[in-house]
Amino acid sequence: MNAFPDELQTLLLKAALMEGEAAHAAITAWVDLVDLEKVDWASQRLVPLLFENIRNCEIVTPYHKILKGVYVYWLFRNNLNMSRLKEVVVGLKGAGVTDIMLLKGCALANFFYSNVALRPMSDIDILVKPADAVAAINALKDMGFRPIAAYKGPEAAEAIFQTFTQLDFSHPNYGEVDLPVSYTHLT
Repeated sequence: MNAFPDELQTLLLKAALMEGEAAHAAITAWVDLVDLEKVDWASQRLVPLLFENIRNCEIVTPYHKILKGVYVYWLFRNNLNMSRLKEVVVGLKGAGVTDIMLLKGCALANFFYSNVALRPMSDIDILVKPADAVAAINALKDMGFRPIAAYKGPEAAEAIFQTFTQLDFSHPNYGEVDLPVSYTHLT
């Protein structure tokens, strides 16, 4: 996997982020070149930004209804994630986990975008201190979340976090919560 965008992805970035004539030209070119059924996952996540820019530029495309559908999907899903986030944070704080940092989509969607639909997020990412990891894990389990990977209890937590930098949890009604306990591996 290449870390840099290819030509079509670069064109999509321009179509989603530029303004005026440059945006119009990039949008028109991207729409002419793209096969929506073959758009890669990273590019799909830019569709809400693209749709917002198409609306702002008042451009009509043959894909308008499809792009709008993707935008509405992320608007609904992200609002649902934000609602879930509030409940998760309340549960963590109730368990004594008070130092919580939101990461990725949840942190960015409300602060850097004009609406939550523009930053697709498939899960909730919450960073806690390593010392609070066991309490956070237990709180999530008490809320009905289950670890996606094996978790053998508090006595194994130290070993788990020496091996993994996060545990991923799933809930049948609330989706996924990723619980990183350290980003020291990035230094």
